[in-house]
Amino acid sequence: MLTRLVVLGCLMQWPMSGYQIQLILQVSQTEQWAGILPGSVYHALKKLEKEGKVILKGTEKTGNRLKSIYEISPAGKDEFSKLLKEAWQKPCLHFPSNIYGAVSFLDGTQLKEVLPLIDKQVDMLKDELEEWNDGEIAKAKFCNAELPDYMKAIFENGRKHIELDIELLKKLQRTLPKEKLTGGFYGKSDNQ
Repeated sequence: MLTRLVVLGCLMQWPMSGYQIQLILQVSQTEQWAGILPGSVYHALKKLEKEGKVILKGTEKTGNRLKSIYEISPAGKDEFSKLLKEAWQKPCLHFPSNIYGAVSFLDGTQLKEVLPLIDKQVDMLKDELEEWNDGEIAKAKFCNAELPDYMKAIFENGRKHIELDIELLKKLQRTLPKEKLTGGFYGKSDNQ
């Protein structure tokens, strides 16, 4: 659903190629928060074309490559509107599920392996935070203007989520026992 929403949203702006959509997503760091991979843009375009939601407007030759230019159809505009409404109706929750799951089933035998991995996870999240902040700057440059307040709010929200995940990992570093766990998430202790 998200890939379709994003592709149709881009085409609501003006007709463009899959490559142009990818550039917009790259500049706005969309892969970082949406997980939309380059190949899924082309897949979505082909599927949307088959469904009559986008129309092949024409092709352009760039060097040795031929670019297909797509535009949104009236059915695509209806689909975009439907997807937009659906997106606003679902609660948006952020949980670092991989961390929750890993901690829930951690036992004392794995502690020595896990503690250094937490350091690595913190470093990766700090890199992610730097990329997120760079993305905000790049988005403003791409728009050639100061970002509107609603876009600033999106970047601030993402930044806070990353910072909270870093804070959680640091708390785990401080509170996980260094040698033996006394009880797991589900109440079972190591000596049962």
